[in-house]
Amino acid sequence: MKVFVFINTELEKESEVLKKLRGTWSVKEAYMLYGTYDVVAVIEVDSIENLNRIYRIIKRIEGVQSATTMIVIGGKR
Repeated sequence: MKVFVFINTELEKESEVLKKLRGTWSVKEAYMLYGTYDVVAVIEVDSIENLNRIYRIIKRIEGVQSATTMIVIGGKR
């Protein structure tokens, strides 16, 4: 399953969080954003258990304040 994780970071920690995300298992893409969230990670996992595992890893990255997960339910057209 594909999952988007929208992350808020501590002030001026966006680059550090982004770098750590890009080296993390199952994170396929990660970008800094302007707007409500500071960073978005695109994750691909094969089960809810693995989603829970990666979500806990992301929440423990230094500089991450909060994370909102959105599971993709539709495919590409």
